[in-house]
Amino acid sequence: MASDKSVIIRPATIRDMSAMARIAAKTFGDTSLDEFLSPHRHQYPADHGRIYEHRRMRCFLDPRNRSFVACSALNPQTVVGYVQLARLGDDEGAQVQIRGRQSLWLTLQSLYYWAKFQIVDYLWPNKAVDLDHFKQFREWIALDEQLHFSHEALAARWYVQSLVVLEEWQMQGIGKRLMKEAFVRAQQDGVPVCLEASAQGEMMYRKLGFQLLGRFSGHMETKGGIMIWRSEKPS
Repeated sequence: MASDKSVIIRPATIRDMSAMARIAAKTFGDTSLDEFLSPHRHQYPADHGRIYEHRRMRCFLDPRNRSFVACSALNPQTVVGYVQLARLGDDEGAQVQIRGRQSLWLTLQSLYYWAKFQIVDYLWPNKAVDLDHFKQFREWIALDEQLHFSHEALAARWYVQSLVVLEEWQMQGIGKRLMKEAFVRAQQDGVPVCLEASAQGEMMYRKLGFQLLGRFSGHMETKGGIMIWRSEKPS
């Protein structure tokens, strides 16, 4: 019989996106980065949550994406953590991933949500965010991409877009089980796994075998950085 804290890992569905967004907003809501990007999040919590819901949905609808959720074994619809991965590059492994997810239905869903988000953001501008700070943050991301991934050797990789576990469900190995979804695919493809880690996350990821590729460039965070887990393709 499953205990109250037992979990299962399953592929995410489009119905999980709202729960995943709530987990992300709750977990990151008081971080320095969220303070920088969304300084008015406490005055406009619904707008703040909208940022995460749009982001999780856009990732999910990308054919390069694989999303998984950790759920209570007693109630598989109760999401307590998640991971979203993207297969980057133009090698055969990336093409296999894209072909495996591309479908007319995914295209129609992408068009629907793109139009919906455009209309919502136009009619109800997000009051939680600082648009200038978002622009600066995107510039920082582009700089890190150029510095660390412009060479061909790291173009093909699995990228951890987001991995979050609710605080009350942490310290049970759930994050490690979610990360295993990235490791298995990276080993199959013979490519590394990369991610951005906070100072706290850096310690956890080092325990999983990640190494620091470089500190953030021009970033407000002075600790943490770009991390990499290298794999060898099985013979």
